[in-house]
Amino acid sequence: MIYRIFALFLFVPFSAQAIECDSESPLKVTMGDAYYDLDNNLDGQVVPKKHPLQKAIKTLESTRFRSGQASKTVCKKVDGETIAVTQTLKLKDGSSRFTTQGDLDLSVWLDDIENRDLKKQRITLPLSTAWEPGNTKNEWLLNHRFRKPGHGLYNTTNSLIELDITLTVLNGGIGVSQTTYSNGYFAEQSNWKLLKR
Repeated sequence: MIYRIFALFLFVPFSAQAIECDSESPLKVTMGDAYYDLDNNLDGQVVPKKHPLQKAIKTLESTRFRSGQASKTVCKKVDGETIAVTQTLKLKDGSSRFTTQGDLDLSVWLDDIENRDLKKQRITLPLSTAWEPGNTKNEWLLNHRFRKPGHGLYNTTNSLIELDITLTVLNGGIGVSQTTYSNGYFAEQSNWKLLKR
C-alpha cells in the first residue's frame, strides 16, 4: 500500500518555526514499521512535459536569482542536550542546474550578517518522483525517501532520509521549503525565498 503525506509546514522563510529535535516524522507515525520499506515509496512518476509544475521548473531553469531571504534550522548537541538552532540569512545570489539524473540542483549564496560570513547551500529537487498539488494552484508538494550512507547528526551507515519539500511559484520569484528526517526523526529544515530582482 502506498502512503501519501502532504505539506507539513507553510513556507515561512523569515521566522523560526516550532521545531522539536528528535521528533518523529508524521509519515513514520502513520506508517509504523512499513516506513523503512522503500517499496512503499512514491518514486517512479516522472513529471510529464505538460504538467503544471513545469511552469515552476522552467522558472528555476531559466532564471538567475539575485536576492531573497532564507532560514535554516538544525539540531545540535550542546552540553549533552539536543537543541534546535535557527539562522535567518539574506540571499545574495542563486543559480540552478540539471543533474545527470535529471533532478534540479538549486545552489545559493547566503549572507550570515551576524557572523559576517557567506555560506553556500544547496537543495536538490527530485523531478523523477511524485509531486502533488498543494493548497493553492501555485504550490507543489513532494515526499521522497531514499537511503544514504551517513547524514549529519544521525551519522549511521545506510541512513534512511526523508524529504518533505514545498515548491511555491511567487510573484517575481519562487519559494522552496525542505524538511529533512533521518531514520524517521527530524534532522533539519531550510526555507528559501528566491527573487529575480
